[in-house]
Amino acid sequence: MRSTLSFDQLCRRAGGRRRYNLQRQMNAMERRKEVAALLKRYGPRASGVQVRIARALGVSESTISRDIQHIRAMASIEA
Repeated sequence: MRSTLSFDQLCRRAGGRRRYNLQRQMNAMERRKEVAALLKRYGPRASGVQVRIARALGVSESTISRDIQHIRAMASIEA
């Protein structure tokens, strides 16, 4: 059974979601800056660079792969 929410409850929940999503976006932006710096240090074509970066930042290899794709997409837009 669903309970109905008051307008105040809806607004508080929406505000919480906005704060949570903003924090996630900020974390991703900071992580991508670190990924870009580590890519420069290790070299983008170095063997196992994604694994090393993932371990250094404590995230999964999939996350690093998506971050690198995002960085490359932004670089091509700026060029």
